[in-house]
Amino acid sequence: MKSVTLPSAEDKDNVRKAVPTSKILMAAVARLFVASPDPSKWTYTHLWGAAVFCTDKSKNNGHFIRMVDIEKGKGVVWEQE
Repeated sequence: MKSVTLPSAEDKDNVRKAVPTSKILMAAVARLFVASPDPSKWTYTHLWGAAVFCTDKSKNNGHFIRMVDIEKGKGVVWEQE
């Protein structure tokens, strides 16, 4: 199965700029769903962009999943350690 990655070199560059202290391990286009307010049901947050799995050198090499806005260039709009 073909993997869905970032569509353009410009998107990749915007992601790198949004997470400058991170080593990017993987990035792909995604939409964000959460189990809130009802934990038995998924709710769409209306956030989408590049889902980035990375190691952040400035935060004790912690691993993060970050959502980077690639449409409007708002940077990191969501993160989970």
